[in-house]
Amino acid sequence: MQKVVFIASVLLFMACGSTKNQFGIAQKHTTLNGKKPIVVAHRGASGYLPEHTIESYAKAIEMGADYIEPDLVMTKDGQLVVRHEPMLSGTTNVAEILEFAHKKTTKNIDGAVLTDWFVSDFTLTEMKQLKAKQAFEERSQDFNNLYSIPTFAEVIALAKQKSKQLGRTIGIYPETKHPSFHENLNLKITDKLLEELEIANWNTVSAPVFIQSFEVSNLQYIRSKSSVKIIQLLGCYDVALNGDLIFNVPKGETVSEGKPYDWYLKGDTRDFSFFRTSKGLDFVKTYAT
Repeated sequence: MQKVVFIASVLLFMACGSTKNQFGIAQKHTTLNGKKPIVVAHRGASGYLPEHTIESYAKAIEMGADYIEPDLVMTKDGQLVVRHEPMLSGTTNVAEILEFAHKKTTKNIDGAVLTDWFVSDFTLTEMKQLKAKQAFEERSQDFNNLYSIPTFAEVIALAKQKSKQLGRTIGIYPETKHPSFHENLNLKITDKLLEELEIANWNTVSAPVFIQSFEVSNLQYIRSKSSVKIIQLLGCYDVALNGDLIFNVPKGETVSEGKPYDWYLKGDTRDFSFFRTSKGLDFVKTYAT
């Protein structure tokens, strides 16, 4: 129960909508603050179309999503594009393009040494030569190599366009992916995010925006600069059969899986379990919504 209370306390709005019981009678489930639940399309309608594409986000909105969730990574020339990770081979056709074969390299992503193609080695013009593909083999592969990789600005434009078209607010729920990794490459991902929100007139607490991250320092930085809504994500190494979260990372595994990576870099011994304590919750509310 403690895990559920924490998640609900931080997110405030996570709950089910109306469902029907065994007799077919509608039962309404309210959130902790009594407001209507928010439906967030994680990576877009990713079970139907390749994730993090304009087409996938549009499909999610068509299916009733209130918010679309773009994961943000940064190009070599400092532009925000939308991919689930800085690596490209799992969600694009980059391996099929001979022109980019030389860009395959090895990097350290939050303690994991990976060989792949990385967004940070591509310019935006080069990224626009790639096409998205379905990340999971059990899902339909019929839409591979059809859709471009969108910029964050294009996702914001879609949300605004659909809001006007449908007469209801469509928001965005961006996650900054591996901010310490980007900052160490002198790619100012957090500043660029705030810049894009400012351009969109969405850098306010009233804007339909929630910024999320598994790291802490970047969220604290955002709070020092902006009133925009912030979500602190909680991760764990694994989940036990009884539902308990496992935060202790076995020796030899990626060190960042049980704690915010920026804390690991600073030598902070706390892990994500800290956020489930009263002290941890008091800490989170100094910067997160």
